[in-house]
Amino acid sequence: MLTVRNSLAFVSLALLLSSSVAWLPRPSLALLPTASSSPVLTGPAFPATVVVESLPHSTPDENSSLVIEDSVEAPSPVPLEQRTSLVLQYGPTAVSVWTGTLATFVLNNVGNIGPIPASSAVSLAAALGLPEKFALAVMCGSFAGMVRFAVVPSILAGGLLGVCCAGMLRLFDSKGWLVGCGGRLGFVAQVACTMQFVARGSWGLLAASPATPSVAALVNPSLYAPGRLLSSFTQLPSIILSTIAGGIFMRSWKQVLGQSSKPVVKRIGSSVGAVGATGLLGSALIPAAAGPIFCGSFIGMSAPGKLPTLTSLVGACAMAGACQVAMTGVLLGGWGGKLGTAALLGVVLYRGLTHLIGEPSTELTPKPMVTHEPVPVISPVQ
Repeated sequence: MLTVRNSLAFVSLALLLSSSVAWLPRPSLALLPTASSSPVLTGPAFPATVVVESLPHSTPDENSSLVIEDSVEAPSPVPLEQRTSLVLQYGPTAVSVWTGTLATFVLNNVGNIGPIPASSAVSLAAALGLPEKFALAVMCGSFAGMVRFAVVPSILAGGLLGVCCAGMLRLFDSKGWLVGCGGRLGFVAQVACTMQFVARGSWGLLAASPATPSVAALVNPSLYAPGRLLSSFTQLPSIILSTIAGGIFMRSWKQVLGQSSKPVVKRIGSSVGAVGATGLLGSALIPAAAGPIFCGSFIGMSAPGKLPTLTSLVGACAMAGACQVAMTGVLLGGWGGKLGTAALLGVVLYRGLTHLIGEPSTELTPKPMVTHEPVPVISPVQ
């Protein structure tokens, strides 16, 4: 019979042996000799070279107790060259968005020239001096810069808004969201402005005067009271007509001047130049209708596949006019991108309505490069 001391010694010896075996190197299954091939060692004075043929993948049967797990490699970090390429690729666009935001913000709030003239002037200058890709980025930032001090209280906060708008545009571009729809850039600016407003109110970021943003700036239900709502509806026809006028004028400006052989005239006739010119002329000639006119110019930027005809342009502008009235009590105090949001809603609602009623699509559909005629079947001679 084993004594207690002998039992403890036996257990200690077993643990020591098991721990030693655990540290021994284990042979790899790939190096075990197989029936089809065996490792060949050549050269006594050189390192051994193992030649192993790859085995076909097989699934063990239900009775097999051998389970081989595939090795999972850890995700490799993004190479420095790739990260540098990404920065160089999107960096100029982000700088363009930030510049457009801050320039419009200063002109609007410090220069007191008004949000629509400020955005229009910055957009037109960008169309004259920059390639279209960066001019579009500047215009997107200018929509965010239309915000007032009541929503973004300082120049520092305006610079942060430009950073947020650049990141939001990057997200929309990478996902391909709403590409070709008029008002897309304004909607991006509105989302960035709303995110910063909510963050400042929730976490006290960049708190200034007013220290805590009022929730009434987001939604003010009192503006939807029956009396005020009736007053808004009486303005609906003039808002719709002004929006339609802005869309038709912008698209006509682009079609006429965009075909010019002179580089300067052609730049003014680009999408960015046409929007800037429409906003400046609308503010100077009809100040009371400048907002709807500017909103209509965004709808005119829609791709031909989205709004291909004059009827579709007018229908989307009418929808956008109704959306402007519906948004009377939201995003108040001089919100950046509010008109662009109304324009985007008009385009989306019109396209959804026409799809619902079954209007045939006028978008170009890809055609096959090669067509084959059916091969006639010849019956054998009996």
